[in-house]
Amino acid sequence: MSETTPLPFLPGWNVDLRPPRKETDFETCLAGINDPEIRQFLKNDLPTYKPDEEEWFEKRMRRSETNIPLAIQTKQGEFLGMTGLHHISWKDGTARTGTVIFRKDFWGRGMGVEAKMLLLNYGFNTIRLRRIASAVYAFNERSLRCQLRCGYQEEGRFRAHTWKQRYLNGVWDNGAFYDVIQLGLLREEWLPLGTESQKRKGVGA
Repeated sequence: MSETTPLPFLPGWNVDLRPPRKETDFETCLAGINDPEIRQFLKNDLPTYKPDEEEWFEKRMRRSETNIPLAIQTKQGEFLGMTGLHHISWKDGTARTGTVIFRKDFWGRGMGVEAKMLLLNYGFNTIRLRRIASAVYAFNERSLRCQLRCGYQEEGRFRAHTWKQRYLNGVWDNGAFYDVIQLGLLREEWLPLGTESQKRKGVGA
């Protein structure tokens, strides 16, 4: 790792998690959010302009009492995407997660799974949360598989909840209403999975 590579906060096997840095992460975030292949899986449907994204980045990429954003980077320091713990309730010991890999050349290589396992280990073992939730559009099969591999369980669905257009083979379809799958994971459910993962080849195995 070079002197200019951002140091990890949570080191893993193939990826690390670290605080976001505007100077190294912003342009990739902006391009990714406007990429139709990625945007179809996100909430935003409007074009994202640089001044607006800069304002959002400055606000949301800071740690707060209820928000811990983290950047995902390779072991060589290459920025891949974002994850984090959001809507934290310290009284209840709960939080929500979200993860996006902006670098499509890294899709399908297990980076999202490892990043999520690092985050869950931190959430459950370091800051002692007891429940971490997430949600995914029903058509986002890659994200759903990632969550299930990390131990999440489907807890319910908001049926036909969100209108989305799919971007397939370079064109937008006519759109449809899709279910939103609600997922949850309790600390006692994850601990055996996390322990086994660490035994194999590190927390993010």
